[in-house]
Amino acid sequence: MGRRPLAALTSVALAVLGVVFLFPPDCAYACSCGGGMGSQKEVAEAALSDSDAVFSGEVVDIDRPSPFKSSAALETDTFRVSESWKGPEGATLKVRTALMGVSCG
Repeated sequence: MGRRPLAALTSVALAVLGVVFLFPPDCAYACSCGGGMGSQKEVAEAALSDSDAVFSGEVVDIDRPSPFKSSAALETDTFRVSESWKGPEGATLKVRTALMGVSCG
């Protein structure tokens, strides 16, 4: 009896991941210097297990340091979370990242 809710939750999670791979949205990707090895499913599973947070959301605020000193300086981006698969739960999430893409921002 306790397995049915877990099986249903697993089925929903797999269906959502399937839809994401079939109809990928415009996405922001964390810094990566190279593609993962293996099938797309294996790469996605590895990325999920290695990530601190996996969520869908919209940027609602960007707090950049002033004055600009370096592309590696950190900014704080605030997201309105619409769906979270892993990590902190809540309506908003703050992410600190480098200012420029050349510094993996």
